[in-house]
Amino acid sequence: MKRLLFTLICITFYAFGFGQDENPPSEKKDHPFRLEIEPSSYIAKGWSLLGSYGIDKERNLSVGLYTIASTLPSGINRTMFWNAEEEDVIRLSFEAAATLRYKIPYFLNTESNPYIGLFFGWETFQYTQASTENVTNLSNFFLTPQLGYEIYVFRERLYLNPSIRIVYEFGRESDFDNMGDITNTGPIIRSFVWLPSFSIGVRL
Repeated sequence: MKRLLFTLICITFYAFGFGQDENPPSEKKDHPFRLEIEPSSYIAKGWSLLGSYGIDKERNLSVGLYTIASTLPSGINRTMFWNAEEEDVIRLSFEAAATLRYKIPYFLNTESNPYIGLFFGWETFQYTQASTENVTNLSNFFLTPQLGYEIYVFRERLYLNPSIRIVYEFGRESDFDNMGDITNTGPIIRSFVWLPSFSIGVRL
């Protein structure tokens, strides 16, 4: 929780302090950099950060890097794993991904617009089975299409970002079977998962 509060304070500092435009609208500054965090990850004793850079003239197309760690809410255990129980403890120990996002300029008179995105990366889970206390470490590559909406709430700098992701998992391995797929005796992650997400971002 302290990390979440510190990160939110930093974002607010940038957005409301250095982030205020002194130029008139006709001379609006360019803000190609973005930082985003997912508050739920900090609440779940983890972290998240996405840093990206707009590469086209209008800054609608951006590339970036993303990382997150978090303990999964028990309610989505069965959403992500075939043989999970709600009592099991599943932690996303680490995830890193390259990102690509294109904001669709549907509403030309405002920065708030829908976007499509893509994540590609690697992640590792720590799965603790409640009934036996067995711990299994899982690693996966993933590909994640994303559909979201940037909602700007302050000076076209600070925005809210609700989205939906479809996570495709592949290349699964575990400590019990490092040379191949997870066997039926261990936790089995689903091949694809629908996941809602919410983040807070700032353009710098």
